[in-house]
Amino acid sequence: MTDVDPRITRTRTALIAAALGLLEDVDVTDLTVAAVSARAGVSRVAFYDRFGTMDALLIAAMEGELDRVREAAAALAASVGPAGSEPPADLVEVFRVIGQRSALYRAMLDETGSIAFLHRMREVLRSAVAASMHRIPGADEWPVDNEAYYDFIAGATLSVVIGWLRRTPAPDGTEMARQLWWLISRRTEAIAAFH
Repeated sequence: MTDVDPRITRTRTALIAAALGLLEDVDVTDLTVAAVSARAGVSRVAFYDRFGTMDALLIAAMEGELDRVREAAAALAASVGPAGSEPPADLVEVFRVIGQRSALYRAMLDETGSIAFLHRMREVLRSAVAASMHRIPGADEWPVDNEAYYDFIAGATLSVVIGWLRRTPAPDGTEMARQLWWLISRRTEAIAAFH
């Protein structure tokens, strides 16, 4: 096994930090290789050597954020409670985590953002739902395919998040989690009623 040159790691880290810093002040469409490289104190050649494209840099920059969403999304398919019950703390945490960097998520998920990031975030949400599916009583007897359920919950969650980020002023994240949970639990109750 070869060790990674610490200069490569430092350069990658500097470029990621520069991109995240710039995105606090500029729209993702205005982010340039020249600006990121200058802020990181590296050449454009170093940028292209480490990432190749701006999209690849943005995905790398958001991986830490996606890890936080992944951890928080652990209960997106938690066991069914009565409709209207409080959302699981993990679902509230998903909205809190995204809300802390709302400008960044808005930039990455809007129509001029990164399609690769959109797909990556959807996959993070989907894998969280799949991992927690075993907590739903009778899920193995539903008349719908588990894969369709994972897609449904992940897609619905992502759509609600995108809509939430577009609203001005944006409602409180806890309230959005409550509304999403009501919708999810209603749907889950309807599916569970079939078995």
